[in-house]
Amino acid sequence: DKMARIGLLHYVTPKYVVLSDRRLGLIYYILVGLILLFTLFELFLWKGYLDFDTNPHGTIRLLVKDELDAPPTYDVDLLPYCRDGIECNFMDSQEMTWPWDSRALTITTRAKDKWQRLHSSHVTEGNEDSERAQKSFQEEGTIYEDISEEEYFTVNPEYVLLKVDHSVVATRFTDERGQEALAASHRLMNGYLLNSDGSVIRQMTGKDGKPDKITVKELLMAAGVDSLENITDSISGNGESFRRRGCVLRVSIRYDNWRRTWFGTTDIEYSYFVRRVPYVDYVIKEVQPVRDIHNCEGVADGCWSR
Repeated sequence: DKMARIGLLHYVTPKYVVLSDRRLGLIYYILVGLILLFTLFELFLWKGYLDFDTNPHGTIRLLVKDELDAPPTYDVDLLPYCRDGIECNFMDSQEMTWPWDSRALTITTRAKDKWQRLHSSHVTEGNEDSERAQKSFQEEGTIYEDISEEEYFTVNPEYVLLKVDHSVVATRFTDERGQEALAASHRLMNGYLLNSDGSVIRQMTGKDGKPDKITVKELLMAAGVDSLENITDSISGNGESFRRRGCVLRVSIRYDNWRRTWFGTTDIEYSYFVRRVPYVDYVIKEVQPVRDIHNCEGVADGCWSR
């Protein structure tokens, strides 16, 4: 038995066989190359050696402001949408952005004001006939009667200026004492507004200690909407423009500190991504009770607008 005769000073090695076949050699080196490429991509492109927080916590605050200290003078006769059978009215930025929310904005492009007043048989407390009349009007939906109606476009809502303040905290990297190891305000970062194809439209001022200033027109361009006169793809749009039917833009902010280096990390940067929600228009109806004794002739106690 050969294995039994192997002593301490013997050397054992397996057989090494060489197959002279180019096809097998090509397959072998292709597999080796793919493994090496995957390893390089994992290390240098995808930063596989880093730990990521894919769901950081952020805060944001939105403000609106006229682009100029004084509203610019526009010749409405030169605006094409003001010659479309609907008049144009001037509004400042505060009036256009109603209703108000700190995380979402509604910019008015077209509005319809309808003035109504309580029906002449509106309820008087303690009066059974009046209460019976009110119940009847409520059932018929006629408790208010129309006085006047006005429809109009707002002048150049594209130039409403948005001031954006935001910050981020990577809570995954909170240390044992409860302190965030990775947190920053946008006022200490460089930022970018990106196009729908990922190209940079504009670099934010960055690290100047001021909020970002972005116009509605820039957001529309970033979402691929060249003009509000473009035809909406809304299911109920009936071939009307975005200016008439409205649209919904979703703005997201991506933070990262690893994309612009081959190895390790850099300072945190951020990018604005703007996407238009397809097949959706945006129309909002709100009741604003305003007591007005000047526009309700013949009514002793004035009227209410709705």
